[in-house]
Amino acid sequence: MVDSARKLLLAECALDPDHFFADAFEPSVSLVDALQSKQKNRVHLRHTDGTEQTLTLPGDIKLMNALRDEGLMQGICGGQKSCGSCRIEIDPAWAAHLPPAERGEARLLATLNDPQPQDRLACQISLTPALDGLRITIPNRHV
Repeated sequence: MVDSARKLLLAECALDPDHFFADAFEPSVSLVDALQSKQKNRVHLRHTDGTEQTLTLPGDIKLMNALRDEGLMQGICGGQKSCGSCRIEIDPAWAAHLPPAERGEARLLATLNDPQPQDRLACQISLTPALDGLRITIPNRHV
């Protein structure tokens, strides 16, 4: 809907593209594309009660989408870095395997309750072969 509105307003109403602002809340990848991926990633999840489980997740998608499909998080904003509902803690041994948080992610994380140095947004982490075996915790903290 947002893309259609943008096209219509630019084409028929001569709206300056620099004056069109919108937050399109949509998935960052198609579930069909993710399910067709042959790549699988193992993610070791430590629960806040100390129990652990190993998940086998489809590759080539955002970690948030995979965790949402497993019923482990909501991912309210669809990966737009605007809600923080997909906050996770990265095991310190894995922190160096991830690219540093971009400015928008770092700024949002800093505004959340009880920010920790290993916090990241799952919506900003793509499951790649290099992250097979990733260790995370989904914190029991309110956004």
